[in-house]
Amino acid sequence: MLTPETEGMEPLANTIPKAATSEKSTALTRAFIRELILQSDAKSYASHCQAIVDAKEPDFSAVKAPALILAGREDKSAPLEGCQFIHEHIGSDQKKLDILEDCGHWHCVERPEEVAQKIRGLCAAL
Repeated sequence: MLTPETEGMEPLANTIPKAATSEKSTALTRAFIRELILQSDAKSYASHCQAIVDAKEPDFSAVKAPALILAGREDKSAPLEGCQFIHEHIGSDQKKLDILEDCGHWHCVERPEEVAQKIRGLCAAL
């Protein structure tokens, strides 16, 4: 089985920047993501992925703090349906789901100004 631990990060760096970003992402954005992936430690990356696989679904209703969920419309890693599920089940009275158009999984890289604006809006409302 090919894994980051056996193959290194290059195979992921060669596929993820295109597969996990929106159709409108620029070559510069994808190159930046590629470099981020290449600089990642393979063992740590594999461990992180395993933790996600092994994770149990949390009790979203127990979350009472204000919540902002940002979802990329074109995110294939964390699809919109999952974000909608969390939003519907979260226990906070102050919760918002914002969908970022023309955005994949890398919100802060693909849409940094919009993400910052949304976070500022959440903080201002507190």
